[in-house]
Amino acid sequence: MIAARRNAEPGYYYWRVTQFLLPFYTMIPPVGAFKESSREPYDGHAWVPIDDHTTWTWSFSASPSRPYSDEERETRGGRNGFWGPVDEAYLPLLSADNDYGIDREKQRNDNFTGITGIPNQDAAVQESMGPVVDRSKENLGHSDRGIVNFRRLMLRLAKALAAGEVPEAARRGDLYRVRSASVVLPADVPVETGAAGLLKAAPAPAGR
Repeated sequence: MIAARRNAEPGYYYWRVTQFLLPFYTMIPPVGAFKESSREPYDGHAWVPIDDHTTWTWSFSASPSRPYSDEERETRGGRNGFWGPVDEAYLPLLSADNDYGIDREKQRNDNFTGITGIPNQDAAVQESMGPVVDRSKENLGHSDRGIVNFRRLMLRLAKALAAGEVPEAARRGDLYRVRSASVVLPADVPVETGAAGLLKAAPAPAGR
């Protein structure tokens, strides 16, 4: 779990909490004009390795607390929605082959990248590094603690699995009953306390 904050109104912080679930799932905090996200849809990814150099990225959206609005359904659904555009094989139409559709006029006047859509901007940054990166050349700082802890976790789990130790999460389905969250909290309230109720999924119905 990674939590990040920024200033809201005086005396309050706006918190966003992202969940990572083994082996390769991320859950993105909801975005919108609300004080807390208990009734809001959330999104996420499954980063599924194909080989040492290639990954399928499955993007999903879910709204367990209420039906989607027509606008939300249109934005998140289909090959031309928020996660697109993609072709009939679900390969992205915006890629390194066409510079992710970069628009220099948009870059001058609208956003820093000139690329339409946050997922496509993310893809441009991720893929432009190349399939394998020499991380020893990085200089990570205080704000990179989430990256550092994630890498240490994955290395520790990989070494343990190679020694025959199965990750506990593989036997603990209850560890996956979580949600990402966004919430505005008083500055003196720790996020792990103030967001605790938002980070738990509803219990599974009896018999499941």
